[in-house]
Amino acid sequence: MVILVVVMLFCLINQPMCIDPKAAPTDFSSLPDFSEWPSDTQLPRQLVRQYRGFSGLDIDDRYFFIRVLGSGREGTVSLYQDMNTGASVAIKAFHTKYRNPVPARILEALKAEDVNHWPTEIPATLLLAGSTLWNDDRSSFPERGHEVSSLDMLPALDYFLVRESPRHPASLTWHLATPYLGRGTLTDLAMSLEVENQTPNDLDLALRPNLHRLLGSLARMHGIGVCHNDIKPDNIFFENNHWLLGDLVRERKKLSESMA
Repeated sequence: MVILVVVMLFCLINQPMCIDPKAAPTDFSSLPDFSEWPSDTQLPRQLVRQYRGFSGLDIDDRYFFIRVLGSGREGTVSLYQDMNTGASVAIKAFHTKYRNPVPARILEALKAEDVNHWPTEIPATLLLAGSTLWNDDRSSFPERGHEVSSLDMLPALDYFLVRESPRHPASLTWHLATPYLGRGTLTDLAMSLEVENQTPNDLDLALRPNLHRLLGSLARMHGIGVCHNDIKPDNIFFENNHWLLGDLVRERKKLSESMA
């Protein structure tokens, strides 16, 4: 059964990658409404925050650190509880060199902070996946009710800089908060299917519509001139019967028809 899932995803995984140099910024200027971006609803109330608490990893009084979920080349993802909403969120702390210039509107909001670049994943998520920034004080948020964009990607809930230490005011790190989908990725789904008594036909009926929607999202992304550049089961999340593409850190301008 795992083999069936892998075969279904072969056309996604076995694609040539973009050939842009990895250090180059990604140009999003061809996207619709880019000239008016970011909008008022995509600006957090507070862009610079502080690590606090007993763990030293709580973020202001807003996000309570629970545990590290995983770490990769671009950053570390941790599970937090949003103290305003009670919901679980995944927050990625980026620790690689930032390659995209920060938009003028955010630079104005940052004022005196010496920050000129940010990770590609933040603008890629805001522009392509959309956002439901939690700038209000809602006491609850539906566990299964996160906004999902037409591109079937994991949306942004919040983004900000964290000052790691008041003694080192220049120690600022970009963070991105997204919904925490506890069921995991397609890798987890494939492992769970090993213990379920389903025929290949049953699996095909269940999984093929999701694969078609995902391919449609990639086609629409390519249609606006960008590619994901890192398609693999670990970057495809699922919630109930819906697949969401995440980890947009390698988002690139599309240079040829073979790019995924």
